[in-house]
Amino acid sequence: SGIGTASQNITNANTPGYVRAEVVLAPHTDLGEGGGVDVTGIRRAADRFLATASFIAQAAQGAASARADILNRAQANFGDPAGTTSMFGMLDRFWSALTQISVDPASTLRRDEAVGALQSTYNEVRRVGQTIQDLISESDQRIGDAVAQAQDLMKRVADLNSQIRLSKSAGSDTTNAENAQSQLIDQLSSLMDVSVTPTEGGGVQVRTSGGALLVGTQAATITYTPSDGNFAPHGVINLNPQLGSATNLEPYLSGGSIKGLLQVRDHDLPGIAEALG
Repeated sequence: SGIGTASQNITNANTPGYVRAEVVLAPHTDLGEGGGVDVTGIRRAADRFLATASFIAQAAQGAASARADILNRAQANFGDPAGTTSMFGMLDRFWSALTQISVDPASTLRRDEAVGALQSTYNEVRRVGQTIQDLISESDQRIGDAVAQAQDLMKRVADLNSQIRLSKSAGSDTTNAENAQSQLIDQLSSLMDVSVTPTEGGGVQVRTSGGALLVGTQAATITYTPSDGNFAPHGVINLNPQLGSATNLEPYLSGGSIKGLLQVRDHDLPGIAEALG
């Protein structure tokens, strides 16, 4: 059993997400006399504290990455402040045109140039404002996609819970299923912050750091319907809507790309749009 486990570890040494397995031994006695050892199981040599730290880090990275992606694109729409074709450059041209009017107030040409420069500035402000609203809509759509992805991962984690419990009850090696489950939880932790607790009999219980149960004996149900256009009101991420409780999952989230997208949709981009206005 030890040789087989060591061989498995060597074979999967470079496999992403693989955790080394180890044989669990217990004393064996015959009529009170020592008789060697029994193999009582094979387990993953996983550190729960390191795993928890990893989940926290991935959730923080997921939130920051989602916000950075949207905000970088929002910033790019304003253009280079030193450039002549940006909103700032157009505003500079307008002020310059006003200065030229003061030289010859009676010049129709100079007045037309000032009005044209101002209209160009307005057009650019309108364009930038529209792109911000488009990014809000995109963030909302990405929240819907991320919620659907999280739901699929939660279901697969719950399915593996059942498989692991059955294998443990039969005395079979569960490390492969546990490694697969760990990789799924890693993916889930990038979408939302999670806390994982092993359960008696095998498998895990997954909650958000705010305490909302995502995976227990079965997976919870989370749903979100994106809004249907710019300026449309946004819904909330529903937790177990089939139970009629209409629980809003969002207050229970503190990290992950879903939280980052909520932050950029509800606070960052509206703040930029208000400042632009």
